[in-house]
Amino acid sequence: MPSVYRYVILWFSFAACLVASSHLFAGQEATEPMTINSLPRGATPASPSVPANTGTPKAMPLDVDALAARLPKRLHIYQTVRDEAIQAYAKRQPVPSPEDAKMRELLSLFAYLITYDDCYGESLYQIGALDAWDGLHHKIDYPLTSTFIGIRRTHADLHALTDRAVQMESDDFSQFFATDYPWQLKLRAAEAGLYDLVDHSVDKQANPNEKCFEAIPRFTEEWGKDYQKAIEAKWSHSMLYDYGASMLYRAKPNMDVLNRVIAEIDRAFNEADSTNPVKLELDAAYFIEAAWNARGGDFAPKVPNVAWPLMADRLDKADAILEPLYDRFPGEIGTCLEMMTVELGQAQGRKRMELWYQRAVQIDPTDPRPYHSKMWYLQPRWYGSTDDILEFSKDCVAAGKTAPLIELEVATAISDVAHLDPSVYDDPKVWPLVQLVYCEYLQQFPTARSIRTRFARQAYAANRLAIAAEQLAILGKLWDRDVISEQEHASMMPKLAQSNAARATAIPPAAPPPDSGQ
Repeated sequence: MPSVYRYVILWFSFAACLVASSHLFAGQEATEPMTINSLPRGATPASPSVPANTGTPKAMPLDVDALAARLPKRLHIYQTVRDEAIQAYAKRQPVPSPEDAKMRELLSLFAYLITYDDCYGESLYQIGALDAWDGLHHKIDYPLTSTFIGIRRTHADLHALTDRAVQMESDDFSQFFATDYPWQLKLRAAEAGLYDLVDHSVDKQANPNEKCFEAIPRFTEEWGKDYQKAIEAKWSHSMLYDYGASMLYRAKPNMDVLNRVIAEIDRAFNEADSTNPVKLELDAAYFIEAAWNARGGDFAPKVPNVAWPLMADRLDKADAILEPLYDRFPGEIGTCLEMMTVELGQAQGRKRMELWYQRAVQIDPTDPRPYHSKMWYLQPRWYGSTDDILEFSKDCVAAGKTAPLIELEVATAISDVAHLDPSVYDDPKVWPLVQLVYCEYLQQFPTARSIRTRFARQAYAANRLAIAAEQLAILGKLWDRDVISEQEHASMMPKLAQSNAARATAIPPAAPPPDSGQ
C-alpha cells in the first residue's frame, strides 16, 4: 500500500483535473440545458445557437458498451479487453465493495480508450480519472487506479510534476506491469509512462535526470513485449501502425529512447511476423522522427545549418523504404501518411503531396489523417495560404457528411493560421465556415464536451464573444480543462461578462402589453 507521502503527491499533481471534472458525477444535482436546436446538415447557421445538449450528467454506470457499439470495426478487441480486465479485477478484489461498479466502468473505459481513444471528443479520460480517483481514495486496487491517473495526465499536468513524483509514478506503473491485467492495458500504460520519463529525462537546466534515465529501459522493454503480443494477436495493420507510430512520436525528443523503441519494434516483428509491411512503415517512421529531431521545432531561419544535412539524409532513408513499399503493398495507409510527412520536409512540390494524399484517401476515405496532413502542408508557414485552406475546406465539409471528424480539420487548420495571424478571422469567409463545421458536428455528437469547449475557445479567439459565452454557458462546469484550463477560463470570464452587459444595455426594453381595459 502506498505511503501517505505518495497519496499527497498524487493529490496535488492531479487535484486540478479532478476538481475540473467533479460535476460529471453529480447525477441528481447537476442541471444543464437539454434543448436541442434544429440545424439541418449543410445549412449555414443564422444564429450562434447550436445543439445545447452536452449529455445527461454522468450517472453510474456509464454505458461504455453503447459507446463502443457505434464503432463496429474494432468492437471484438474492445469486448475481449473489457472482459479479461473485469475478470482480472474480480480475482484481485474477491470481496464485494461499493466501488466495484466504478471500477468495472473504469476498466470498460480503459478498454474503450485502448481500442478507439476518445475519438469523438467526449472527455472520457476525465470520466475514467474520476473513477480511478474514487478507487484510489478507497484504497481499491492501487496499481490500476494510479496507472490510469498517470495515463490521463496531460502535457501541462506533467510539466507541473516534480521529478520525484514522476519517479514514483514509474514505480506505480511497474507494479501494474506485474499484475495479471490484460497485456493491452499494459501496452497503453507503458507508452504513457515512457512518455512521462522522456519528458523528465532532463531538467530545466538540460541536466540529465539519472533516475528517469534508469527507468527508461524497463518501460521500453515492457512496451515491446506487449506490442509483440498485439502482433501475435493479429491486430489490424492500421492498429499496429497507429500504436507503433504513436510510440515513435512520443520518443522523438530523445534519440536514445527513439533508438530503443525502434529496436523493440524490429525485434517484435522479427519474432512474431517478419513479413508484415507495418514493420517497414515503422522503420521509415523512425527515420522521419529522427529527421525532425535533428531539425528541431523552430522556424527555418532559426534551424542550425548543421541540422539540415542530417535531416535530409534521414528523410532520404525513409523515402527509400516507403516508395518501393507502396509498390508492393498499395493498401497500407501508413505508407501514404508517412510519405506526406517526408514531402513536408523534402519540399519537392505540391503535386507530390497531392499524389500521396489521393492514395491515402482512396485506401480509406473516412480517415481524417490525410486531410489533417494536407491541411498542415497548406499552412502559410509551410507551402500554402489561407485561400488554399479555404478552398480545401470544401472537400473536408463534403467528406464530413459521412465522416464527421474530417470536417473538424477545417476548424483546426484555421486555428493554426490564427496562431500566427489572428487577423484571419477578419476575413468574412472564415468565421461562418468555422461555425458551420462545429455546428454540424455538435448536431451529430451533442455530448462531445471537448469539441464544444474547442468551439468556445476558438470563438473567443475570433472575438465572437456571444458564441463563446453561449457555449461555455451550455457546458457550465463540464468544460474540458485539457482545452481551456482553469486559469484561462477565469481570465476569459471578465471580458465575456462585459460583452454580455453591453449587449443587454443595447437591447431596448420590451413594450408593455396593450391595456385590455380590465
